[in-house]
Amino acid sequence: MKRKQLEMILQGIRKWDAPSPKLEQYETPATAASDVLFNAFLKGDVLDCSIIDLGAGTGILSLGAALLGAGSVTSVDIDNASLEIFRSNIQDLLPDYEFSLINSDVKGLSMDIIYDTCFMNPPFGSQNRRADRPFLEKALSISRIIYTFHMAVTREFIHRFVGKRGAHVEWEKEYSFHLPHRFFFHEKDRKEIRVIGFRILTGL
Repeated sequence: MKRKQLEMILQGIRKWDAPSPKLEQYETPATAASDVLFNAFLKGDVLDCSIIDLGAGTGILSLGAALLGAGSVTSVDIDNASLEIFRSNIQDLLPDYEFSLINSDVKGLSMDIIYDTCFMNPPFGSQNRRADRPFLEKALSISRIIYTFHMAVTREFIHRFVGKRGAHVEWEKEYSFHLPHRFFFHEKDRKEIRVIGFRILTGL
């Protein structure tokens, strides 16, 4: 599968009808998702690998990993309504693939295995300060490699945060997330946010 083909498939998945502002439910753009997933594939971090997706939402990163040949995909989200949409996307795209969907808060997630790769687009912390930290903490403790999105202004913080925990950023790339007017506090019809995708080696 080529990168553009993956992007087109992910562009068509079902999304939230009524996203939660508290949970910062913004869709990961298909362009950024497919680019990170395909780069991970080229680095050997997807094919036949065990994948975990933290804050999976409606499943764009999980579905993309499965489409690229992941050995197994475990998807975690606190919002059961999101997982219901995810299930409908599975039926549309990969009805024979056995995803493991877990309805859980990341903080309370108990795992006794180490995954090859973690993909995630955690809350940026716009509504709940430091909301991304539990995701980073969990990912660092249960996966060998992490692909994660964060606001570009937090770049130095991400480097310091993972460095203090024995991990390091091996690759990064900037993207533009174009967020539509979805919540009452949005002042513009469309807002562009600079985001960085990171590849982090945890040393596990």
